[in-house]
Amino acid sequence: MACYCPREVRYRGRLVSVTFRYGIFQDAKVKRGKPLPRLGRGWGYEDHRKVAVKATKAVLRILRRRGSVNDRGGLTACENCRG
Repeated sequence: MACYCPREVRYRGRLVSVTFRYGIFQDAKVKRGKPLPRLGRGWGYEDHRKVAVKATKAVLRILRRRGSVNDRGGLTACENCRG
């Protein structure tokens, strides 16, 4: 059974829902607020645009600071998907 862990974070005045699958960033979607400039309502793991990479790093930094996720071997791991 797949381990999906959603987290919510405030990013640039919007409420963004971030989903991890087995501890790896899967996608992010804006739940409340206007769409993000040049990103729209969401972006995923396979989105390699510079603006998407920058937003992903910023969101993960916020989640790490809050203690919702941690680093494990260079990857991000949520507390439910440590194994």
